[in-house]
Amino acid sequence: MNLRRAQITQTLAILLFVIFLLGRGELIARTTQAEQLDLEPLVTNEAILPSVPLLGPAESSASVAAGAVEPAKPAESSTAVKPAAETAAPAETPSVHRPVRLPGRVVLGYYAEWGSDRSSYDSFRKNVNNLSWVAPFWYSVDRDGQLRSQGGDQDKVMDLARASGKKVIVLFNNLDGNDTVLRDPAARQRAVENIVEVVLAKGYDGVNIDFENLEPASRKGLTQLMADLSARLWPAGRLVTVAVAPKLSANEDSNNFAAAYDYAALGRHTDYVVIMSYDQHARWSEAGPVADFRWVQQTIRYAITQIPAEQILLGIAGYGYDWSTEGVKIIKANQAEELANWYGAKIQWDKDSRVPYFAYTQNGVRHEVWYEDYRSVEAKLELVSSHGLGGVALWRLGQEEDKLWPRVAERLN
Repeated sequence: MNLRRAQITQTLAILLFVIFLLGRGELIARTTQAEQLDLEPLVTNEAILPSVPLLGPAESSASVAAGAVEPAKPAESSTAVKPAAETAAPAETPSVHRPVRLPGRVVLGYYAEWGSDRSSYDSFRKNVNNLSWVAPFWYSVDRDGQLRSQGGDQDKVMDLARASGKKVIVLFNNLDGNDTVLRDPAARQRAVENIVEVVLAKGYDGVNIDFENLEPASRKGLTQLMADLSARLWPAGRLVTVAVAPKLSANEDSNNFAAAYDYAALGRHTDYVVIMSYDQHARWSEAGPVADFRWVQQTIRYAITQIPAEQILLGIAGYGYDWSTEGVKIIKANQAEELANWYGAKIQWDKDSRVPYFAYTQNGVRHEVWYEDYRSVEAKLELVSSHGLGGVALWRLGQEEDKLWPRVAERLN
């Protein structure tokens, strides 16, 4: 009897030991697998986490029409979506990997066609070898998260980009400056689905999210949008970029027009951040520099405290403004010298702001013009180099002076 009990006890001990070994082996296997994957979870300080699963390309292609693009239909009716409270962030963050960055500095050219103006295409074709990427303005996102086509000859641009080995990073803006799509989780999710679907269906290389005129209350919504987009697009090998308004400091009370942009959080969910360092003076202000050198330098000094310098693309303006008592007009930089010559005006150089300006009189009305020429841009290229920034983003192709491109090639390439 005692012998039988001893045998049973020995058998149970052996079984327990085998179970222990099997469990330990599975743990080691899982640990090894995780190490092989080299997972790097995203870290945030605002609990802004991707709220969508990592899915592959949508099964159906996006339908791009002249009027509207509707890759995914909303669950509700097409009427305005009532803003809702932010949903709680998921408990865990899916691990995603950024695409490999380009060696050297990036030169991004924004592309836009206004009416019959085809100057963007002419500049793209002429200067394609000086560009890394082209960012065409082809889509807007409405308050419901649906896409609206902005037209343009997409096939022609895509063909030239592909033939030249240039990436197409498509710009999506917020239609009419609305930010309802950021505050309503359902509309925001719909926007993510539609953007991802059209990018994958059309074969674009990435996105540039250019949401402007945002209320401070949209801050978390914008960061969540970028987190969701990167969670979907990075695994598909696409680039994710965002354009942000310039800030001079962390004081959001003085940055009310830019308070919606959480620099640090947006930097974690994007490959590059474009600082729109222009329009210091514009339609809403008195005459003055579009981008004073000192002002741009201050925006850079703050930005690099929040975002790695190599991740920042400095926004460069290819235009200026013509102020008078009759209103304010945009003027292309490549037309400014001709305008000054026509009226016999002498172009002056402001040594402090490092930008050109001139004044002329038309029909008894005094005009004052400030703009960005190749010299003022060259001064800003020095800032890109001295601060180790990732490159530049020109708004927009077709407005700039031809003399700008040799400077870009010399300074950045």
